[in-house]
Amino acid sequence: MNDFELLFDPIREHYRTTFSRIERLVNRRKNYSIDDAYINLSIVESKELSSKEEKFHSDANYTTFEEIYGTKRPIKIQQLFNDNRKRLLVLGRAGIGKTTFCQYIAYQWASGKLFQQFKCILWIRFRFLNDTRYPKKLNNEDASALKCCNIERENKNAAE
Repeated sequence: MNDFELLFDPIREHYRTTFSRIERLVNRRKNYSIDDAYINLSIVESKELSSKEEKFHSDANYTTFEEIYGTKRPIKIQQLFNDNRKRLLVLGRAGIGKTTFCQYIAYQWASGKLFQQFKCILWIRFRFLNDTRYPKKLNNEDASALKCCNIERENKNAAE
């Protein structure tokens, strides 16, 4: 076993166990396989999206996704990194599926099904990267990645 495997195997295992199932929003005790729940991805160009959302907020007569955003371009998840892209930033309104999409990518990588060209995929929830959760030091330095991991471990242990 090489150094990368020693470092990344626990991450793979965490993704396989944590992201394999999705909890229902209404009844959290019921869950289902992410493989059964995931739907295909569509991309809406950001320039088009901004102008359509502005119009949506000023005119409440829109009723469907297509009326709000217009034509969307389907993309297969396997094609996300075909252009040598190494990073992916997922943006969108609340409830649109960003978390499920990211969990699906992490789970597929950890299960050896997709994106094996990457030694590691890091899933970072930016909602938690804030001054309340990770306060700055007295000398105004940001928290280190190691400190953030330790804080997350402590929060997980406290919740259990």
